[in-house]
Amino acid sequence: MTPFALGLLLLSAALHASWNLLLKQAHDRQAAAWWAMLIGSILFLPVLAFFPPLPLEIWPYLVATALVEASYYFLLATAYDATDFSLAYPIARGTAPGLLALWATLFLGEPPSALGWLGMAILALGLMVTGGVFRRRAPGAASPLRGIGYALGVAVCISTYSIIDGAAVRIVPAVPYTALAFLGTAVFLTPIVWWRTGARTVLQEGRRHFGRLALIGPLSVLAYLLVLIAYSLAPIAYVGAVRELNILFGVVLGAVVLKEPVGRSRWLGVLLIAAGVSIISLTG
Repeated sequence: MTPFALGLLLLSAALHASWNLLLKQAHDRQAAAWWAMLIGSILFLPVLAFFPPLPLEIWPYLVATALVEASYYFLLATAYDATDFSLAYPIARGTAPGLLALWATLFLGEPPSALGWLGMAILALGLMVTGGVFRRRAPGAASPLRGIGYALGVAVCISTYSIIDGAAVRIVPAVPYTALAFLGTAVFLTPIVWWRTGARTVLQEGRRHFGRLALIGPLSVLAYLLVLIAYSLAPIAYVGAVRELNILFGVVLGAVVLKEPVGRSRWLGVLLIAAGVSIISLTG
């Protein structure tokens, strides 16, 4: 992976962790995420004036990625209802890079090298250690299998929209594609969020935190735009794995800004993530 592509992913990870830190302070995070996606896509739409119209062949990619990402949000919320965040999130994020590598091998002819597989395996292990997947559960605690099933569904969605987007930005410029993909996702996500959250809550969230949402929206779009640019410069499997650096930045921000307790196991996970990314950066 070139230093430029790695730099894009480092910046993207920092932006991703930053807007998630802002989102954490929202009253209803699902409604806030929908507002942020809608606002971010609308603010980016004017860039379409600086690019030629996208060809018809790219619209199936846009519709498919919007549907898959809307499904991702639905499954993620369902997974959080079924089990702990600290279990569902690292399983979803830790499994996704391996699935993405499989799709890249099958559909794009981009199999990772042995060193690449090693780096992704270490990174996935680090994500799961950071999330506490291997901690002992309290006696009598409910089985997490249902939540784990939903988390694996989330991983399938992440890897699927990533391979769609990675292929798309090799056909068209990343900037207009990103703006339209976010808008499409917001459209498909609208009935899901308004049904799960309720219209009153959604509207209240928009009024209560509009200034914060107007910042989260562009940051989230920009963070993913940088990932899509990296997809056009480096093997998709490696980019998909390295973008999980947002977890590392998230842990650091949580410890420094929010003063959250971070135990030794979580720091071990962070070190494993960094080691995995370092190995991947030497490949491709």
